[in-house]
Amino acid sequence: MAVLPLALSACLLPQSVDQNSNRVPTVPTIDLNTLPTFLLEPSIPIYLAGTADAAANPPCHSILPLVIPVIEDEDPVIDLEARWFVDYDFNGSPQSQQIAAQQVLPGDLSGQQGTIRGPVQFDFEAESRANDPNRFHVIEMLVAEREGFDLDNAPPAHRALKREPVAYDGSTLKINVEIRTSASPQCDQNTDVRSPPLVRICPAQQ
Repeated sequence: MAVLPLALSACLLPQSVDQNSNRVPTVPTIDLNTLPTFLLEPSIPIYLAGTADAAANPPCHSILPLVIPVIEDEDPVIDLEARWFVDYDFNGSPQSQQIAAQQVLPGDLSGQQGTIRGPVQFDFEAESRANDPNRFHVIEMLVAEREGFDLDNAPPAHRALKREPVAYDGSTLKINVEIRTSASPQCDQNTDVRSPPLVRICPAQQ
């Protein structure tokens, strides 16, 4: 860090310098080699509650945990933020542009954590879109430096990154899901090979 000397009363006093003033932002990346194989499929089936699920009191339902194990960033000190969106419409209503979930990946001032961050996770629930006539949905995860997100909600809202005084950039992963009607009593029994790993949740058992 540069120190500018200032002569005052025959003493040399250090002048504070913003250590980030000349910093070039880094771009966090998603390690695709660590992704579960089902996330690489063109579309992931998600099942609505089955007959036994719906008859339970309170009803049971299934969620799909979407886990991105590893985010890499060459700067171990900087804070990252992951934001999840569902069916984000760049030209649509503000409701479609809301953040579905977000997670901060804090930096480590000691630098001991190295370049690896994560995991980040979003639990998608089919019932949340059960009344939507569209059975295909797009889930996106955007990760960037936390400082880089434009807090003024410049378009595109909640995902715009600052361009001044320096330009920030991020990485995006898109996941396509298809909501299907359950063909068995329990929503988590519809997948033959248990992939994707749907998790059945019964509130009475929580």
